[in-house]
Amino acid sequence: MNLTHDIIYKKTFDNLLEIKRNNILFQDMYTNIFNKFDSCLIGGAIRDFCIDSTPKDLDFVINISNRELFNYISKYDYKINKFGGYKICLNDLIVDIWSIDNHWAFKNNILNKSIENLEYTTFYNIDSLVFNVKSNTLYSDCFLDGYKNKLLDITLKKEYFHLNPNVISNVYKAVKLVDQLGLDLSKTTYEYLNYWKKSCNEAKDEFKSYADNINNGIVDKLTYILEFLLLITPAKA
Repeated sequence: MNLTHDIIYKKTFDNLLEIKRNNILFQDMYTNIFNKFDSCLIGGAIRDFCIDSTPKDLDFVINISNRELFNYISKYDYKINKFGGYKICLNDLIVDIWSIDNHWAFKNNILNKSIENLEYTTFYNIDSLVFNVKSNTLYSDCFLDGYKNKLLDITLKKEYFHLNPNVISNVYKAVKLVDQLGLDLSKTTYEYLNYWKKSCNEAKDEFKSYADNINNGIVDKLTYILEFLLLITPAKA
């Protein structure tokens, strides 16, 4: 599929509008939070909208303090997620939501805290999509560069890799994106996956627990991952 900034914008806008129409709780959240503050949908959900796939959840970062955010979300069915945000059940829709103050990349001073920098806080370039709901602004440059070049790359500098809290998910996502979008691996991505491969026996139980909790149609997810890691080679520097 030939994706452009305008196509991504329209698909994101239209899909969010459709969700609002069909989910009164999401509509309420849109009115009471997303339209009041800079509220950014980030990452894989936007990419899924673009390829006509249904995202498993929606991830939002809100430009207010965590205490203020809690005052707004406490009326919903929520629990604390493992990355310091809130996982909210809106009927059949799952929304993960964070204060910008709690975003791991800003907490670790990797980048200056700003809405504009959210695009560069995702681990992979193919997740680097940000849609500011309040201002209807899309940030897509990093994603489009990787998508057009069919190259899965890591947006962070190597010295920050270890600070990302979601290693198992990153490995799994790399396999999914390569398979789904036909991407090559950058040298940096290859080195990251190869490093994980060397310690995969230690991480096996952790990965199996993660894989068993998602529904993606792969029968033996762990074997699938390990076989992939044995075959990976960097396509480009």
